[in-house]
Amino acid sequence: MILRADVAEVFGEELNSGVNVRRAKLSGDVTIYFDPSRKPNRLPVEQRLDEVVRVHVDEVEFDNEHLTITTDKRVTVFSPQADIYGRGLTISWNESPRELRLLRIEHGEYMAVYNVPDELDMIPLPGGEPTTAPASAGAPAEGPPTSAPAAKPAAPAPLPASQPDPAEAQPVSVRLVEPTTAASQAATSTAPAEPKPRNQYQAEFHDGVKVIHRNRQLSGASVLRLKFDWDDSERKGSDTLLAPSRSKRRDGGEPATQPSPDAIEPMEIYWTGPLVIQPTGRTETPSRGAYDLSAEGKRVVLTDTRATLLCRRFNYKHPQREGWLEGDPDQPVRLLLSEGAEVVCDRIDFTPGTGKASLAGAGHMARRFPKGLSQAQAIDLIETDDTKLLPAGERITWAKNVELTFINEKVRRKDGSTSTRQFIQQADFHRDVVLRQSADPNGDVVECDDLTVTMARGEWVSAYPKTAVAVGNVKARQEGSDVSAGKVTVTFVEVDKSKAGAGGASSRAEGPFATGGSVRPATIVAEGGVVINDRRDPNADPLTAVGERMESHLIENDFARRTAVLTGKPGEPARIEQGPNRLTGAEIRLDQSDDSAFVDGAGTLNFITTKDTNGNDLPEPRPVQVTWSKRMSFRGAKRTAEFAGDVEMDSALDDVRCQNLQLLFTEQLADPNSSLAAAVATMPAPAAVVADKAAKRSASRLGGMAVGMEQYSRRRISMIFADKDIVLRSRREDEKNRLLRRMQLTGEKLIYDADSGRITRLGHGTLINEDYDKPRPQRIADADGLVSGVDRPSQSAFEWKKNMQLSQKDRLVTLEGSVTMVHRSGDQVLLTNRLNVPRDEWGTLPAGRKTILKCENMMAKFGPPADKAATQPSTRPAARTAGDPLREGPTLGPLDLFSATGDVNLKDSPRQVLAQRLIYNRLNDLVVVWGFLEGKAPSKATIIYEDPEAGRSQAWSSPKLIWYRKDNRILAEDVSGAGGR
Repeated sequence: MILRADVAEVFGEELNSGVNVRRAKLSGDVTIYFDPSRKPNRLPVEQRLDEVVRVHVDEVEFDNEHLTITTDKRVTVFSPQADIYGRGLTISWNESPRELRLLRIEHGEYMAVYNVPDELDMIPLPGGEPTTAPASAGAPAEGPPTSAPAAKPAAPAPLPASQPDPAEAQPVSVRLVEPTTAASQAATSTAPAEPKPRNQYQAEFHDGVKVIHRNRQLSGASVLRLKFDWDDSERKGSDTLLAPSRSKRRDGGEPATQPSPDAIEPMEIYWTGPLVIQPTGRTETPSRGAYDLSAEGKRVVLTDTRATLLCRRFNYKHPQREGWLEGDPDQPVRLLLSEGAEVVCDRIDFTPGTGKASLAGAGHMARRFPKGLSQAQAIDLIETDDTKLLPAGERITWAKNVELTFINEKVRRKDGSTSTRQFIQQADFHRDVVLRQSADPNGDVVECDDLTVTMARGEWVSAYPKTAVAVGNVKARQEGSDVSAGKVTVTFVEVDKSKAGAGGASSRAEGPFATGGSVRPATIVAEGGVVINDRRDPNADPLTAVGERMESHLIENDFARRTAVLTGKPGEPARIEQGPNRLTGAEIRLDQSDDSAFVDGAGTLNFITTKDTNGNDLPEPRPVQVTWSKRMSFRGAKRTAEFAGDVEMDSALDDVRCQNLQLLFTEQLADPNSSLAAAVATMPAPAAVVADKAAKRSASRLGGMAVGMEQYSRRRISMIFADKDIVLRSRREDEKNRLLRRMQLTGEKLIYDADSGRITRLGHGTLINEDYDKPRPQRIADADGLVSGVDRPSQSAFEWKKNMQLSQKDRLVTLEGSVTMVHRSGDQVLLTNRLNVPRDEWGTLPAGRKTILKCENMMAKFGPPADKAATQPSTRPAARTAGDPLREGPTLGPLDLFSATGDVNLKDSPRQVLAQRLIYNRLNDLVVVWGFLEGKAPSKATIIYEDPEAGRSQAWSSPKLIWYRKDNRILAEDVSGAGGR
């Protein structure tokens, strides 16, 4: 150490070899040199300014016995590493080993740190920009720091050379510590080794600390600690001057080498309290890149152009590249990103070298400022805003911790240059996680135990959540539907800003990390106990979907369809319910792009119908259930539904059994009570057509996540096609559940046209009709003047080989191919003792009929149904009306006309008719019989009457017989007869 001053007051003792200075007081341009070099042939310190530490002060005292220097005056320190300005100085050193023991400045002002390593980020903020190059060379900091001095003191002129001009005034020069050997004499090999000095130091700044380095700032710290290595390895063995990398020294000296363009800006430190620098240890491998930076204070603020952070304490270690930031319950760690996102938690731990960070404690991550933030705005907000204010926009909250993964990527600036920025690649949130995707409290949300979000860079947004995987007690609302499951995976896509307005703005959602543009959920996959509820339409029943897995595609465009697949598990099929509507199956596939649904394997479909097959209102809603064993498909665009494999369609007391069933529906009509339908009704014709199509498209989109059932029960059936093993059954019961009527129709193929009211049965088939209601009272004549026969109880059976057609509109039935009819009534009915029928209401059954008809073809024409229902039990509902086919069974009215052709054989109790043609007209109770077919050669028909009790029979034969049943007269042409006992 060398001291120079204008005036010196020295206290010491005179020795034979000279003067032993014990104490001294120096004043007047005092300069203190600390020379770390130990080279015996080194140049004077005046010629090695960039290798030594210089302290300038007006007045100083030193104690050579205790090796201390003190002053309370203004102090400036210049060194290759840093310049320091302040007031009050204490320096303490060791003589052996030669080292600085303490440097303390009582009241600090300013410090400029030079030769800052490129990797020194001061602190690499999550989401910030690593400082590998200045944002703009030589760019000044944003405004003067409040704690900076008004003007930095001018540095003293360089000291004179070792041989000054004799005419000049000579300053006092004192060398406090001399080498143990002369400069010209090498040390002997027997000299004891000098202990190695400590080369690890700690600098501690107190009160009002502020740090500026390039585009990074730190403020608000009450204590800032910097632990670093003093690495002089570059200077060992060389006399080459080492200049700091800066364009102009503050002391007026010129750098010996050209400065590096990426290291022009020094790190500037401002503070008002003490600065304490002292050694802390030693390492054999000192490094300029090794340091430990920490700070604490009431409101510590760190910022760069992309991130601003508020905390109470932080620490960062290099080259380990790890650190942490910590808050407290009153002030958690708060991070604002320039994109407008905010992060709040108790503590942040990060290791930029590995691209990892973790957020400890409860917190939230939110997009509070959609338009982004400048660095000045972020600093102002973070220094003044309420840290407890929860953002109202999109946000993620959690109760335990978050693990973050970063990557560095190159970003091109507007001027064509590039910079490196940190980008959040993945975030894992733990415990009581809530993800809200909009400011709307009823908007899209995900709640779960744990959440993993994978980020992506966008074309129209800077960053957005590519996927979000929620695990454990997941509850979510997406596009108005509520989802609960063990795991939910949501993928998002960005939307072109120019197309966002036309692409469904109502469902558009800004992602929590988006920076403009639109981000929408694209797919949702839910697994494990999936339950979906849709209650968006207050006028409709809630929709519920249940399964083990659900995959939904929400974006519809030229390359994708809006679909959902709901999968059950063995023994527990998936199901969709909406009011009385219910669809089940092992796998249900829904496509709202064309309003279609598919079920592979067995399943069921339940719904309530309020209309009959003709579209007429029913007095009461009726439940309908369809089951199948192979597959089901519903195609809304084609208006068809197909069921395959052991199909059963049950509706109250009616059912259909077949192997294949196809339903064709009429076009879906808008609800006449809806405001949309009313508006369409008042539009001009061209506009109404366009609006009606839009309404239908809108209706097809009902059901969140592509899950909807509205189309299944609102359409009217137009056609029914049934194939293979067809069985149609219908039964009616009284209030005591006793059988009143029953009908069964079987065959191989059935076609039902509801618009024309025509039923066609192709191939072999049978029809059985039973009526067990109490007999109507015998009357002499009906209203038309004809005598009524016994009509109840009755049993009728029909069989044919080719086909059967029934026209409800014309009330016409035709049977073709080996037709057989069997009819029993009155006391001729069979097996009634085995059936639960109202026998107690029959009384004594009158004599009935036993009729058997066989022919090749048959046609029956029925009259209109009676205006008034037959006698009913008094407990039947008064609202029931006659002619309700779904309540009363077949109501074609009485038989008006009956025709049979081809090998006709009619047995009616004691009478039998053998003919080729037979016509019965109920209006005049007339039967006409021909023995030949029209266009064929005449042949005779025969009517036979048998009286078993009398033991006699009669027969009439003629090509044409006319039988008046009213008075039992028979007219014939070319008649022949026979009879006897």
